Amino acid sequence: MNRPLLMVAYLSLFCFGFVDNLRGPFYPLILDHFKLSTHQGSWFWAWASVSAFLVNITSPLWLSQLSGLRWMAIGLVSLAFGPISLGLSLWFNSQSVLWVSTFFWGLGFALINQMVSLFIIKIGDSQKRRRLMGGAHATFGLSAMMAPLAINFWMKNQQPDNYRWFFFFAVIPLTVFLMTMFLKEGPRFQPVKRETAISVRVWIRWALLFGSYIALEVLVSSRLILYLKESVGLAAEESHFQLTLFFLMMLLGRLVLAFVSISIYGRSLLLLSVLGTLLFLYIGIFYLYHFLAVCGFSMAFFFPVVMDVMAEEYGSSSEQLVPLAFSGVDAFLVIFHLGFGQMVFRFGIDKAMYLNLALAVWVLILILFLPKAGQLQKGSEL
Repeated sequence: MNRPLLMVAYLSLFCFGFVDNLRGPFYPLILDHFKLSTHQGSWFWAWASVSAFLVNITSPLWLSQLSGLRWMAIGLVSLAFGPISLGLSLWFNSQSVLWVSTFFWGLGFALINQMVSLFIIKIGDSQKRRRLMGGAHATFGLSAMMAPLAINFWMKNQQPDNYRWFFFFAVIPLTVFLMTMFLKEGPRFQPVKRETAISVRVWIRWALLFGSYIALEVLVSSRLILYLKESVGLAAEESHFQLTLFFLMMLLGRLVLAFVSISIYGRSLLLLSVLGTLLFLYIGIFYLYHFLAVCGFSMAFFFPVVMDVMAEEYGSSSEQLVPLAFSGVDAFLVIFHLGFGQMVFRFGIDKAMYLNLALAVWVLILILFLPKAGQLQKGSEL
């Protein structure tokens, strides 16, 4: 096992989690600064997903051109440009620069998420893969938990218009980028051949599952502060604390996955994850808002386990399937960010949260009817 490469992959996912989850706490500030409605502001999320979609859907064309490490380095630089250009957009009061910042965010997210997943599939054996995935995404949970804390510190100790902090946030991915310069090239991925290409039917099934679940996770985490402030009536500091608690619970779940040997079959664990999320969402929306944070624990298992299931069932073909499945994530995020923003605009944030319940039910149905690899032969038609 290439431990230096694995360490850089973990640190890259840490950067991804930290920079990604700066957006949720800053979202109300962006709406207020540019005087945007929630519908207009939803493009702040959607453009990043469009950028990531383009990266993932075209991956068969460019993935084999460079080593995975070099693609990860490009992703880290793109990730650094996200907060830098966001700070510049606020500094110069430019919406155009704001949309540019979302492009860099999406580019960095797609490259890092894709490369880390492929690294672990390639260098981790079947006995360790689920734990390696759990450990990788535990680092994501840790950084995601730290992001709201960093914003709280910024809000307490700095003037609201001190945008120099955005440049400080960019130092984190740039530091890991420098580390990649001292490592060997690492694994390369094979170009896609016609005879081994993943069928459209397989791609669509997995893209639907990935896209629906990630849309659910992102909508809950990215809109939690807005919901707690506008619907529940919590102060900004308490809302940020609940988001931190959400990611703390997610970190706890992924640490369990990384360090505890769970003998439950992968698909069964996916069902338990979604059922728990559906239960906690229902209680959190209709009874006790505290349970929305507990969703982090049930959600923690889904992504690492679904990656393990895919690698187990598709073997080396998962190198093709992973980026194509991620394209479904990006497409769904565009649709649901805009749809959620429209629902907030028309019906209010409290009613828009019902969309999360519907998504959880939909993901549950997709898992129940997701066929195994042997049931979908290569080249099968839709």
